[in-house]
Amino acid sequence: MCTAGNSVLNAEILWALKCVQSHFYYGSCKDTSEIFAAMFPDSVIARQFSCGESKCSYLCHFGLAPRFRMLLFKCLDDVKSYTLLFDESLNQCNQQKQLDIHIRFWHPTENKVRTQYLNSAFLGHSTANDLLLAFYKSVEKLDLSKLVQVSMDGPAANWKFYQSLQEDLIKEHNVKCISIGSCGLHILNNAFWKGEACTEWNIGSILSALYYLFKDSPARREDFLNSSVQKKLPLKFCSHRWLENAPVAERAILVWDDVISYTNKVQSGKHSKVTCKSYFTVLEATRDCLFVVKQNFFRSVTELLCPFLELYQADKPLLPFFSGDIHKLIKHFIQLFNIVKAKHLEKFSSLEKLCHIDFDNESLFSLSSKVSIGFKGDKLLKELVSKKVATDQQNISLKSDCKKFIIKLLRSIMEKCPVNYSVVRNSACIDPRLIMASNGNKCLTKMKSILNYLAQKKKVEENDCDEINLQFSDFLDSVVKENSVQFSLFDPRTCDLDTFLSPYFDDKFSKLWGILKLLMILSHGQASVERGFSINKKVEVENRKNNS
Repeated sequence: MCTAGNSVLNAEILWALKCVQSHFYYGSCKDTSEIFAAMFPDSVIARQFSCGESKCSYLCHFGLAPRFRMLLFKCLDDVKSYTLLFDESLNQCNQQKQLDIHIRFWHPTENKVRTQYLNSAFLGHSTANDLLLAFYKSVEKLDLSKLVQVSMDGPAANWKFYQSLQEDLIKEHNVKCISIGSCGLHILNNAFWKGEACTEWNIGSILSALYYLFKDSPARREDFLNSSVQKKLPLKFCSHRWLENAPVAERAILVWDDVISYTNKVQSGKHSKVTCKSYFTVLEATRDCLFVVKQNFFRSVTELLCPFLELYQADKPLLPFFSGDIHKLIKHFIQLFNIVKAKHLEKFSSLEKLCHIDFDNESLFSLSSKVSIGFKGDKLLKELVSKKVATDQQNISLKSDCKKFIIKLLRSIMEKCPVNYSVVRNSACIDPRLIMASNGNKCLTKMKSILNYLAQKKKVEENDCDEINLQFSDFLDSVVKENSVQFSLFDPRTCDLDTFLSPYFDDKFSKLWGILKLLMILSHGQASVERGFSINKKVEVENRKNNS
């Protein structure tokens, strides 16, 4: 029976949930009872509603959080395996490092992969031993024998932590985690940064200076806009997410003539004198006749990489597509910028060959004069050389830098990329598109390799492997052939793999389905954890023992 008191409590709980979901500061709950009573004067519930700052905090911390945690652990009791993701970030409020742990598992009732926040720990020092102790405390209610993977980024302390964890798992549970390296998204971002750094173009410093030259300076903004043609200002450069800066480079290209005009007027005394460091950085860049060409090349590289990163920032199962997409990405770099000699292109034709490429072997790569810097970049450079604005030597030097950029980027990707791990390459056997393209033969070979790997890690019984192989063969011959159109049209950008495959499995393929579910809970990156840190920055307050 629903009493008036319960109705009021329900309303307060709903409001607390709204505060959490919308990242409201607890202080925003002040005077809500008076506001709701005024808004709904005929409502008894509104008149009795009372959920200020303290009450909302207590409801969230002592009521809702334990309830949701209990529901999560109840759900995990029925889970056969799970992946843990962790990362650390500075909590600005309590001035400690916050270690967030997320859990990724196959939800037994939703029948799909779920990635969910699990717990947090707060650290001063973050050595490998500190991380391990905090990790164990945060996951003490979990059965670690079910742990199949730990997803993380790549600092040395994390790898030392991972090694210690593996040793403990073998000792305590006689199992080992599946290793696919560190976060693939971090690797691509870092590879791009390393590629740009080896050119010494200082694009990051210039784009950052261009933004800060006009930030918080109404006078400079007015001078610039009054004399500009485009009537637009530079955008902010993000130094820790290089691949999100394509629009920044695009805007810099658009307003560059206006920037040159502005600096000329400052130098001639027509505009107010500017003495800040950002101005002199920009002034130096305006004297580089190839700056716009470099920006176009920079933009071309980011535009190649961004679609990959946008897709893989999702929580849905994507690991089976990772190796194929990386291979396609690298082939696009080779084709667009023409950095590999035609006679050596065959060495890049498969992932297995790609993993053994020696990027220090100069004989593989084209001469600098043969390198392309993108359609628009080539056109601009040709015009500058023909007009004698740039010399032939500058032309070759720029192309040499672009070649170094791409080779360094590709080398950095392949040094640490998850595609170096056989389980990542072989997980492509459950990609519906590959199943159709290979008529199943390649997929059968890859599935055998996966089962061999999982048996070594104690994730599947050796006695079950033959039956699973037969079930997979039967699945390819019956289910896939009967639904060939659906499998061939599958697109990971618009359809989730778990949702797509679930309807095709029944008790006949139960053991095979268990393997596919395990592969789909493997994490391809750290996006969910980092997304959580972004939310944290919106809601950090001095809270109840750092837990609310």
